[in-house]
Amino acid sequence: MNIQNIMKKAESFYYAKNYDEAMSLCNKILAKKPKILKARQLLAICYQELNKQDLALSEFKTALNYHPNDAFLLNNIGNYYLGIQKYKTAINYLQKAIEVDSMFAPAYSNLGVCQQEIGMFEQAESNYKKALLYEVNTDRNDSYLAEFNQNLGSLYIELGEFELANQYLTKSLEINPQQGGIYFHILSLMMYQHRYQDALEVADMGILSQNLSDIQLCELLVGKATLFWLFDNVEEAYQAISLSEGVYTDNTNYSNITNLTTFHRYLKLLIEYKIKNPEFYQTQASQEIYFISESHGFAPAGATIQYKDELHSIKSLFIRGAKVFHIGKAEQNKYKVSLLKIFDGLEAKSKIVLGFGEIDCRSNEGIINYCLKTEESYQKVIEKTVNQYINLVTSEAQKKHHELIIYGVPAPHPSVVAAMENLEHQELFKNIVEYFNGYMRKTCVDKNIEFLDVYHLTNDNKASNLKYNIDVYHMLPHTIIELFKELA
Repeated sequence: MNIQNIMKKAESFYYAKNYDEAMSLCNKILAKKPKILKARQLLAICYQELNKQDLALSEFKTALNYHPNDAFLLNNIGNYYLGIQKYKTAINYLQKAIEVDSMFAPAYSNLGVCQQEIGMFEQAESNYKKALLYEVNTDRNDSYLAEFNQNLGSLYIELGEFELANQYLTKSLEINPQQGGIYFHILSLMMYQHRYQDALEVADMGILSQNLSDIQLCELLVGKATLFWLFDNVEEAYQAISLSEGVYTDNTNYSNITNLTTFHRYLKLLIEYKIKNPEFYQTQASQEIYFISESHGFAPAGATIQYKDELHSIKSLFIRGAKVFHIGKAEQNKYKVSLLKIFDGLEAKSKIVLGFGEIDCRSNEGIINYCLKTEESYQKVIEKTVNQYINLVTSEAQKKHHELIIYGVPAPHPSVVAAMENLEHQELFKNIVEYFNGYMRKTCVDKNIEFLDVYHLTNDNKASNLKYNIDVYHMLPHTIIELFKELA
């Protein structure tokens, strides 16, 4: 069998995810012809798939010694560094690929991904469009065009340009209906637009397509469980969560695995709580209070609280991953646009609880990361962030005379604090959460806004007293009742 035929067989093993056989054939070729680029690159890519990153990099660099000016190879090395989040190094290799071949579409697309990850959105948009422009004139298969449309659609989601996002994501799906990952992108877009029925239909389309990996299936099922939970269909939520137990199998390489497993466990606990405490959800109320938040809004969904001597039921609306920082920014982004879409869609004079801030105050992102990187004082960062946020939401709420209530940030779970190895960082983290909540409370008092002080309720020496936690991040459903009692 000649080298060309062996290479085709190796590629077929690779596409069948039989990486060991593919690697065996590549090594057979390279033992005789060490300079064969396709074999060396396929061997490196197989190592990537097996999460043997050091071996992958070694093969890529060996190939580069033999072929220093190959655009395809330079692009693959850039893509390698993109995968391990070394964006500056990735950009360097991708730009070299473009210098070698100024119309090499995959390099433009990967460059756009790097730039999007580091917030260079204009440059990312430009390079995604170049990738689409140059790819049209090639004879490669349509999977590249589908990928490039998906990348541009995902960028427009980030920018809050939802109509454009829908245009490019739909185009991507039309080009290649076999791609599994596109469905979660479209589901996320529908949820940021609060088109919840459409989101459910997209999830069902993806599941029925039978083109999903196990983890992609779990992602859509957890999305469905979220929607069913928020709209009080506990039976369907339970079914979706039960079907997505596969999320706990070995998916450590999946970029969204941490969030996905956290959501799965949280929703499972909430469903169990609802089944065991039906009386908590049975009281009827004629008025509604809208609780708009990231996942912290799941727990209050369906609760009945007393506010200003009247019973209100809580209807929760969800903006995935939103921070106070995002909403207060001057630039348009998906979180801000999503929130303002809710404000505009609700009836005038609606009562709204805003529950953002906990993600800003995490131990491994948000304010603490920014302060450690820039050495700015956390007090100044918090004050600026909170002021921008409160000014924006009060200004927007006034347009339809909505009444705002601000939900604070819980005291951090002791296990989260203990997991931080640096003791100084532990103290900084606890101080940030305390100061953030205190400054938010002060700002609300100054502006005559009601404040639900969950930090005060949960605090014991700057860490959670563990009386109200359902997990390390979220509160039990009845916490909201205690907070409204404190208001009274």
